[in-house]
Amino acid sequence: MSVIMLDKVLPAGTSTYLIKCNQYLTLRYMYWTEWGGKPRIVRAYMDGTNIITLVDKLGRANDLTIDYADQRLYWTDLDTNMIQSSNLLGQDREIIADDLPHPFGLTQYSDFIYWTDWNLHSIERADKVNGKNRTLIQGRLDFVMDILVFHSSRQDGTNECMQNNGHCAQLCLAVPNGYRCSCSSHYTLDSNHKNCSCTHYYVFFYFIKKMFQYLPLLFSGGGGLKLPTNFLLFSQKTAINRMLVDEQQSPDIILPIHGLRNVKAISYDPLDKLIYWVDGRQNVIKRAKDDGTQPLAVVSTPNQSQTQEKQPHDLSIDVYSRTLYWTCETTNSINVNRLTGEYVGVVLRGENDKPRALALNAER
Repeated sequence: MSVIMLDKVLPAGTSTYLIKCNQYLTLRYMYWTEWGGKPRIVRAYMDGTNIITLVDKLGRANDLTIDYADQRLYWTDLDTNMIQSSNLLGQDREIIADDLPHPFGLTQYSDFIYWTDWNLHSIERADKVNGKNRTLIQGRLDFVMDILVFHSSRQDGTNECMQNNGHCAQLCLAVPNGYRCSCSSHYTLDSNHKNCSCTHYYVFFYFIKKMFQYLPLLFSGGGGLKLPTNFLLFSQKTAINRMLVDEQQSPDIILPIHGLRNVKAISYDPLDKLIYWVDGRQNVIKRAKDDGTQPLAVVSTPNQSQTQEKQPHDLSIDVYSRTLYWTCETTNSINVNRLTGEYVGVVLRGENDKPRALALNAER
């Protein structure tokens, strides 16, 4: 099943209506770094509409993270070797650190930002406001790639899609102030804006629409060996490591996930407690438990309806609608799969655009 929600990007400045940012701002946007043409940071609804440029006049922003508490964006810039920040409207832009050898991966937690540096082979942290109190968290790391902090404070909310898929027959897409039902390619949305009807001669197929019911399940224990309640994940080319984020003296451990070849990006699903990663060698997205069990290729080689080779670059999970958003270098698009692996479709694709780093803010 596939659906194309946007196949032509609007010119910069087409959508310019902005709501004043405050603590009651309804979110549900996706943000990405754009490498096509002039580099920029872009925002859109999670259905691929209402695209606006938030930040321009920057180099190639390699990684992007959101401070949900203070409603700010942070990014690493490969060309200027800086870490910069702005509010969620792209305003109040600040330089957090400007003397970094080669910043690469980036995440945020509490009062700090954490980043990986290719030249220093390290993970460092600093005050998220001014870049001071810089601390070496881990050194002597070869090919350290992406980095991610998991903690309930990083994102705690809900949206309508988490309850019975928003009563949508096929796809529920969270947007500011609500949600929108959509249908896969070859299907049209009925007049009730919920159900889908097949068009032409295509055969309707069974669609699973039952979604998870209770947000507290995200953070409750399920018996047996309990995982840490908050931790930091970082990837090297052939390993994914975990360490306790609040205990600097805690050593990192290499998770027993086998067959890692070139881990380019990582994400985490707190409901099913699964780690997702981009395998740059095989150009697939895989997942597994932290003990290496239940391995699965979620995005794999093209099928008969997808002839073009995929090359995933970054990924982000909408835990509420149980979907995986990912950017593709070969098609220069933002795509969506269900966490079960089922392909949903393309939410953004443009001839002159090259989306790379990706972050979601799907909560209400």
